[in-house]
Amino acid sequence: MSDKYNSDQAPEPVGLYPHARRVGELLFLSGVGPRERGTKQIPGVTLDDDGQIIAYNIEAQCRSVFNNVKLILEASGSSWEQLVDVTVFLTNMKDDFKTYNRIYAEYFKDNQPCRTTVEINSLPTPIAIELKCIATVKTEKPANLEASQTETAQAPEQPVSQPVETPTEIESQPEPEIETVVMPESIPEPEPTPIIEQPEPAPAPRREDEGNKPRTPQW
Repeated sequence: MSDKYNSDQAPEPVGLYPHARRVGELLFLSGVGPRERGTKQIPGVTLDDDGQIIAYNIEAQCRSVFNNVKLILEASGSSWEQLVDVTVFLTNMKDDFKTYNRIYAEYFKDNQPCRTTVEINSLPTPIAIELKCIATVKTEKPANLEASQTETAQAPEQPVSQPVETPTEIESQPEPEIETVVMPESIPEPEPTPIIEQPEPAPAPRREDEGNKPRTPQW
C-alpha cells in the first residue's frame, strides 16, 4: 500500500502520475522540472512561435526546479533536509554542468543526499534539467495513542505487594574443632612370642620284680 500526494503549488504533471508516492517511511518523487504552475512560460527559457528553444538560462532553471522539489516535499509531509537520493538529468552536460554544480552546492550545503547526474538527448518539455528524488517521511503517530494513554492514566492503581524482607547476612556458626591425629610414618611389626620348649616327661620307674613275676592267666 502507498499514498499519493500532489502539490497545489508545483507545476501540473504532464501525464497520469502524482507528484509523489509514499511507501513506509520513504517518499518517491516523480520527475520535477523548472516549469511554473498555471503558465506555459518556463523560467530561463525563450521559445519561438513553434515552441522551439531559442535561448535558455541554466541558472534560472536550476533555481526554479529546486524550488518545485521543495514545494512537493512539504506538501507530502517531508522536507528538503530529508532528501536522501537525487538523480539529475541534463540535456547539455558540457555547457551546463559547471553552472548547475555551483548552484547545487548552494542548496545542498547542509543536507548532502546521494547524487547521480546523467546527460540525455531531450526531456518531454523544452527544459534543460529535471530531478528525480527520494526522501524520508517520519511515521505518523497512531490516532488511538492518546486515547490509550488516557485510559492508562485513569485506571485504578493496583496494590503493590510488599516485598518479603530477607536477611542479607546469615550469622555464621562456629565450626567444631576437629582433633587432628598424627599417624606415625610406619607401624612397627609386633615382636614374635618366644616358644618355650617343655621337657619330655621321665619314664616311670620300673620295679625290679615286675619283669620276673609270673602272669596269672585270665580265664
